[in-house]
Amino acid sequence: MTSKDSKASDGEWRSEMVALIANGSLEEAANALVSLAFNDADGAWVEGVLLSCLDGDSHSELKLLSLTCIGHLARIHGTIQNPRTIMRVKQMAKVSGFEGRAQDALDDFEVYLGMRLYSK
Repeated sequence: MTSKDSKASDGEWRSEMVALIANGSLEEAANALVSLAFNDADGAWVEGVLLSCLDGDSHSELKLLSLTCIGHLARIHGTIQNPRTIMRVKQMAKVSGFEGRAQDALDDFEVYLGMRLYSK
C-alpha cells in the first residue's frame, strides 16, 4: 500500500479535510478539495463533498474549484456515480460566473466518460 492509498483510506485524514473545507481559510479549503479529489479512492464519496460545496453557501471560488474537481473525478475514476452530479453541473453552466468552469467539467465528462452533454 502506498502512502497515497493509506491517506485516502484514513478516516481521520478525511475528517480533517472536511473540517478544513467547512472552517478553514479559503486557501486551506481549496487545498483540501484538491487533495480529496486527487487522493481519496472513493470517488462517489468525494462527489458528495463536492456537491455539498456546490449546493451550500460556499465561497464562489470553492464552487468554481468544485466544478474543476468534478471534472478530475471523471478523469481519475472513469465514472460519475451520482446522476445528480451531472444535473448540478449542467445547472451551474447556466449561472453567471460559473459557465466556463461548468462547461469544462461537462467537456471532461464527454472526453473521459464518453457522455455527450449539453449545458443549454
